[in-house]
Amino acid sequence: MKINNGIISEKKLVIPLLGVPGVRLSKTSLKQNLTHSETQYKTLSMLIDKFKPDGIFPIMDLTVEVEALGLRIDFPENNHPSVINHPIKNKIDLDTLKGSWNGITGRMRIF
Repeated sequence: MKINNGIISEKKLVIPLLGVPGVRLSKTSLKQNLTHSETQYKTLSMLIDKFKPDGIFPIMDLTVEVEALGLRIDFPENNHPSVINHPIKNKIDLDTLKGSWNGITGRMRIF
């Protein structure tokens, strides 16, 4: 169900995950998109213009939050970033990591 200006429609919304495949469309690298908001905006705009989805998600990167907690990230140019070493082995480690949160930092602003 879709509501548009108070009118209910049964049209199914299409909001695909196009971000990473869209990098080829914009002729940029994945790393450029995950580190520069203007580049990601360009890529997403091109995807909207070409495919006309009902909505679009920002390019997803699950390392943004852990990077903000101080964990080291491997960041290749055209592949997904990943955590180099996962320091949480038990509840005590988790409690220690909780204290390292400094709010919105680093690449979080891009998203």
